[in-house]
Amino acid sequence: MALRDIVIFSASSPLKLCMKINKKVQEEVQEEVQDETVGINELSKTEQSTLKILTGGMFSKNEIAEMLGYKSVTGNLRNAFEKLLQYNLIEYTIPDKLRSKNQKYKITKKGTNLLEL
Repeated sequence: MALRDIVIFSASSPLKLCMKINKKVQEEVQEEVQDETVGINELSKTEQSTLKILTGGMFSKNEIAEMLGYKSVTGNLRNAFEKLLQYNLIEYTIPDKLRSKNQKYKITKKGTNLLEL
């Protein structure tokens, strides 16, 4: 629906416009909620292990890689971090300086709750 159509439509029926906008907003919010909802079974073993490690404190990517038995940070581990950050299961300890040499990660309340299920 174009803006011109909304203006014409709204002039004839403001209540219908409000209802249509409200429905559209509800649909968008529902999509966002579904996108952010993840179950423990939807996570890879690497992602699950990373979450479990972070229950013990804050660690850097290199420290977590070593704990998982990797010699260095692999593409698989980078992807795991990206997904965990996207779902807000982990967060940066220094959010203002993402590339800081002192950057570490910690589990969020959402991540902790997911592990408790």
